[in-house]
Amino acid sequence: INKASTNNPRTESALKDRKKNIKKEYEDAKEINKNVYYEGCASLDELDKIESKNYTLHRSIQVKLDSEFPGGENFEVFLPMGVRKLEAEFHQEANQIINQNVETLLKLSADEDNFLTSFGLPQAIYSISNKQEIPDDLWNRVSEFQQKGNFAYLQSLLSGVKLNRENCLNLVQKCQKSLMDEEQEDAALKATYGKSWNRLPSTSLNSEMKSRVESYNANLQKAMETDATVESNVEAIKPKMQYLQLSRNELTQQMPKSKSANTSSSPCIANLEEAIEQLNNLKREREGLIAKMTGALSSADLRRDLFKVNAGEMKREKAFASHLSKLQTNEEDFETQQTKSSEILSTIDDNMISFTELVSGSEDNEKTQFFKSIDSGLKVYYDNMNLLQNGDKFYKQMYEYLTSLHLYIVDFVASRNVEKDELVESLGGNPAPYDPGNW
Repeated sequence: INKASTNNPRTESALKDRKKNIKKEYEDAKEINKNVYYEGCASLDELDKIESKNYTLHRSIQVKLDSEFPGGENFEVFLPMGVRKLEAEFHQEANQIINQNVETLLKLSADEDNFLTSFGLPQAIYSISNKQEIPDDLWNRVSEFQQKGNFAYLQSLLSGVKLNRENCLNLVQKCQKSLMDEEQEDAALKATYGKSWNRLPSTSLNSEMKSRVESYNANLQKAMETDATVESNVEAIKPKMQYLQLSRNELTQQMPKSKSANTSSSPCIANLEEAIEQLNNLKREREGLIAKMTGALSSADLRRDLFKVNAGEMKREKAFASHLSKLQTNEEDFETQQTKSSEILSTIDDNMISFTELVSGSEDNEKTQFFKSIDSGLKVYYDNMNLLQNGDKFYKQMYEYLTSLHLYIVDFVASRNVEKDELVESLGGNPAPYDPGNW
């Protein structure tokens, strides 16, 4: 920021304000690290440099964008419409692969959960322990929940989904209105001028665009049905978050005292505890795989190749195949996940006979219910969090598709208006005034 060269006072002022905000955010983070996390904080000199291309100078639409201005080359980055369209097309193909892969991973987790539930695990193990403290495995999951933002994070996700959904619906309405207005005007002019109105009717040109709008709208309507279910779930699960808000000491105090003899030293229990921990680690690995796949959608290499395609320097098929193949490389990871999962579940199955004999008649029901309530809260939280995260991703991607389509429709209407004005003028009438507000 200090070295940015610009003679534009407004740009210079904006940069100074940004620097001031960054310093304030740094001091706030430093204070939090000191008082909350008890950690140090890197000095200002050690922080990564900010690249100038991260800055965009927003200019009035009334200013001609092709005119030069001091420092403009440092702050303006344009994404050509062709690249935007290619990016949307790539995302559509990539998402089909990603969604299929994510579905496979989520099914694996669901199968594991059902398997554990059929044996009453892990609550059955927790309930027979004489340790007067929340088990490490359970607390790690509760702590992870708290670090991810707690119930407030779920509510913020829900708010984001609602906002993104409204943005998409507004774009659908704009697309529909633009096409309908242009079509109705064309029909009215045809009725006015009769056979003299010798241009192709709008209905023979806009059917593909209307079909795309309706297709996107249908997908939005289906997504809204899921949203309604999740929105009702979020309020319903709030009471189940009661225990998940507590610290480890507070949870330990709430935990019922053991009434049965201590059997926790048995080898089968140690084997089961280890296997359950391995399953939890496996699920964390899956989260990393999902993040890795979705990250490939916005890589710098992808956009660079799409620029080449748009410039005619690379074939579309080659660029798409190259980057889609990166998503396919995860097949080995999926096979590893499935193999590990099968091995762990087999270990659990082998140890359950000994475990059942060991705890026969000694299971502490009150303690079991306590642990079940915690596990139940975690499960419904993550189930709905995954739905909301997928919904958020869906609406953001849909917004990109709709934005590209809307701009395409705007271009179509603009060209039809130019054609209309010329034809009206040739027929002796006055061309209608250009009104971008109706677009």
